[in-house]
Amino acid sequence: QGLDQVRSQRATAESLQVDLVITSPLRRTLQTATGLFPRHPNMVAHEALREGVSESCNLRLPVEEVAVKFPEVDFKMISKGEDPHLYRFEPPFPQGALGPEEYKKLTRMDCRVDETDEEMAARAEEAIALVAARPERAIALVSHAMFLHALIVTLRKGAPQGIKLRKGPHDPYADY
Repeated sequence: QGLDQVRSQRATAESLQVDLVITSPLRRTLQTATGLFPRHPNMVAHEALREGVSESCNLRLPVEEVAVKFPEVDFKMISKGEDPHLYRFEPPFPQGALGPEEYKKLTRMDCRVDETDEEMAARAEEAIALVAARPERAIALVSHAMFLHALIVTLRKGAPQGIKLRKGPHDPYADY
């Protein structure tokens, strides 16, 4: 169903004529970004755009694994190896402890330290600073509902000069 939604919005996304696509490094947003902007020459992943960390589905795969599946995305801004939030899950997993099958076994009950609203707000500020520092003028952010909410709340408090939001056709937020 999700891939059908992406295909149905591809023409709209391509009509935006963005200079840069910044995406979350989680697999589902990478699928969305590459589906909406196929063959886009300037697509990067950034950890700040990831979903809030409270469920195992919001952990990312090791960069070395996901970069092979999404060669059109630049992962230079993502730290190598496993998800840096893996420590939040029970039992505490040492670096390199999990393979792909072990990741699949994690459940919501395994999360022992949810990401706080303050931590997510700090990531929103990091994403805003990233966008403000980029030379490109039209930038698409491909992220997740919880993070986008935090981003919009942060922008409502005062966006840096030059940053303007353009709502998509299915934007759940009626008013910025």
